[in-house]
Amino acid sequence: MSIIMNKMKACSAVVHNVSDDAVNSSWHAELNSQMSSQSCKVESDEASGSSPLEMVAVYIKDEPEDGKEDIAVKEEPIDSNVNRTRRYLTKEEIASLLEEIESDFSSNTDIESDHEPTKNSAVFSHDQAASSDDDEQFVIQITSEENATDSCISTSQDEPNLSRNVRRKWRKKAEKASNIEFIDYKENYKDILSPLDSFLLFFDDDLLNKINYETNLKCSQAGKAADISVDEIKTFLGINIVMGYNRCPTINSYWMTGDDIGVQCIKEAMSRDRFYKILHHLHLNDNSKMNRSKADKLYKVRPLLKILKQKFEVMRGPQEHLSVGKLIIKFKGRSSLKQYNPLKPIKRGYKVWCLADDEGYVYDFDIYAGKSTSQIPCRGASLGLEADVVLKLTEKLHGKNHKVFLGNFFSSIPLLETMKANKIQACGTIRTNRKDFPHLESDKKLTRGKYDYRSTTDGITVFKWMDSKAVHLISNFHGTENSTVSHKLKNGQKIIVKCPLAIKDYNEHMGGVERHDQLRQLYGIKRKNIKWWHCIFFGLLDMAIVNSFILYRDAGHPTIDLLDYRRELGTGLLTFSTKPKTSCKRRRKSDFSTPASVRLSNVGVHWPQFNVSRGRCQVCSKKGEEARPAVECEHCKVHLCCNSARNCFKEFHQ
Repeated sequence: MSIIMNKMKACSAVVHNVSDDAVNSSWHAELNSQMSSQSCKVESDEASGSSPLEMVAVYIKDEPEDGKEDIAVKEEPIDSNVNRTRRYLTKEEIASLLEEIESDFSSNTDIESDHEPTKNSAVFSHDQAASSDDDEQFVIQITSEENATDSCISTSQDEPNLSRNVRRKWRKKAEKASNIEFIDYKENYKDILSPLDSFLLFFDDDLLNKINYETNLKCSQAGKAADISVDEIKTFLGINIVMGYNRCPTINSYWMTGDDIGVQCIKEAMSRDRFYKILHHLHLNDNSKMNRSKADKLYKVRPLLKILKQKFEVMRGPQEHLSVGKLIIKFKGRSSLKQYNPLKPIKRGYKVWCLADDEGYVYDFDIYAGKSTSQIPCRGASLGLEADVVLKLTEKLHGKNHKVFLGNFFSSIPLLETMKANKIQACGTIRTNRKDFPHLESDKKLTRGKYDYRSTTDGITVFKWMDSKAVHLISNFHGTENSTVSHKLKNGQKIIVKCPLAIKDYNEHMGGVERHDQLRQLYGIKRKNIKWWHCIFFGLLDMAIVNSFILYRDAGHPTIDLLDYRRELGTGLLTFSTKPKTSCKRRRKSDFSTPASVRLSNVGVHWPQFNVSRGRCQVCSKKGEEARPAVECEHCKVHLCCNSARNCFKEFHQ
């Protein structure tokens, strides 16, 4: 009986007992009388490791009504003490039954997943009959329970067979590249005259008004005066941008009055206490409206996420070559969103999935807040976290024949089949432990520059190319055409290595997200924050600055570099300052303005000189006396009394 069990398991059929409630009670007695002569038993194979199936007894009514056979199946264990005649199915009958049962798998089965199938996986029902030598009929009824959540699975006939249980047939046959023309987008650049104009396309009036409203609301809830204006919000952003490329040890250092520390433009734009007030009450969403039951982990930054995702998509059409990757927003505090990866330069922080082009412009992004948030709603069976991230980021690219490049963290065979069905061309490195990975030549049989490949009838090709070590690549649009790549050895010598065309394209177009991350961190806002979501806010601010920088260069300013762009943008935002300008500095009476290391060292360089203009004497000012001499120290550049009545010059340098 092990043969029938193995066959039935291969078809993923589940034999269910049919309740006798469906049988007409009028002929139950007749069926019971036939139990001893007509019965069959299906036993499970103990060697298969699955739980035994219950015995199924099948009874046939001799006289059919209306020309049809009434069949009832009664679940009842057969008592071994009762003398009854049993007849088991022969091997020929079992084989005949299995041949007539249709396969449970078709082109519309569930999409393959990297996870184990669930218990509620759908199995279609069939009714098949087979005749024996005694003209007896037996019925195996295969039933299933449809899962209500799978009602939104697509059943389009255009989709390829993506079943997890269907084994793909790999062949070594030369394939040609898919020459599919890319459908370009119409660029609609506005007149961008300055870096400030480019930045305000992303942080527009609606977003700034939203930030200003929520910040004032937080001030009122805390019992403070809600007197922050939109211009002050712009000035606040400008100060943070200047702090990114002009670093000081602490925030207080930017407002120090010494010549060797402090930033004058920041001191003139906003007072320190005003800056701290905005920083402390900065908000993007109303905490009183937070729904604790839904537990949206990104509720505090949700408005900013929605607006920036929309702006990134609208301001520039996606290019032909795109790449999917991740970047990390550094954060070491306490947060359930924080990720830890000891193998990365930034080991702790928030993980952000990104879709970017070769220049580093990010079209879409998604902050990782848990496995469930990365899945596409109402999509049916999941292909796994990695594949769902790619499908979610490329949802709006269907039908344009984009070329998307992936890392080995994302690539899988079902993913590339799904993207090909969506008219998205994909290529990426792949791990050899992926399901249904084909058998390729061993490393010992391949020398540098040699490669092996296997392909399917659906146009999926897997390459194994030998460089200094083996590189595995998968593509749904590349053929087996050859190309070359240039390598630089340790001694500085350059060599040309033969490779598939897919390897060359991957090297040229894969680094879009890394390029964006490099520009973001170069002069980014790197400051410790008490509130966990402030790091996300300033990280998204840096992403918007990088995108506006790329947009500004495409608008006719290709020669500007990132540092000059940030300087012009920061100083441009500081012009919205409403602080009144003060011409005089605050006097110090507790100590001299010149440090002691300058006043008391190298006495030979301190000489009095006479000027036309007069100034306040430092020594007399400390004593609270009024004196305005014309004598000034040549080295210290301070006015000091030096006459027969007072010798403040000597006292100052002793």
